[in-house]
Amino acid sequence: MAALWLFALLCSGPSISAAPAKWTNSFAGPFIAVHGRQWMDCPSGRSENLIRTTIQVSQFRNPKVEAQTTLQRVTGNITLDVPLTNKGVLYMKARSGSKDKWTDNMYTLKLTGGVCKAYMDHMPDLMRKIFKLEPEEHRNPSCVIPKGVYIAEDTPVNWSLPKLPIFPYGTWRTEVGIDIGTDVKPRNIMCFVVDVMTIPKLQ
Repeated sequence: MAALWLFALLCSGPSISAAPAKWTNSFAGPFIAVHGRQWMDCPSGRSENLIRTTIQVSQFRNPKVEAQTTLQRVTGNITLDVPLTNKGVLYMKARSGSKDKWTDNMYTLKLTGGVCKAYMDHMPDLMRKIFKLEPEEHRNPSCVIPKGVYIAEDTPVNWSLPKLPIFPYGTWRTEVGIDIGTDVKPRNIMCFVVDVMTIPKLQ
């Protein structure tokens, strides 16, 4: 999910030439986001965990090939103890690397303009498939994602970020969270970590 993520990072990887489709060396380009392992954690500090994700996401044996034509499938639930409005900021903090070796540099993307609108703009398929909300109808100041338990049963989800068509290729360990407090009184209501792979998208 994401994304997100989710995030101007430094990395290198293959990309695709348009016609004929061949792998070439490139820093960034059109991409597909692949959702990896996810767990509840908050490296940046404490979270009230009013938004919780308990999901399993299908994985590919060969992501660079399979992800071109197949969506990952989600099973589990997302629980909102409070409604999500346009108050607050949805953020993503990412580090590049692989396995347990991650760079110390952290890149932060803050999706301003409201949490609800950020989800509608950046994760429209997630909103349609699991939250049963049509993004085009909720991109407004009164945008609300109602509290409740949202169920996914082997649901295919497209993690594409329509507002971010080009991105560096690589693997990112990404903290995703929601802050609704202030600098003086910080308040985090959601925080988890997910490994995201961005791979070249065949033209």
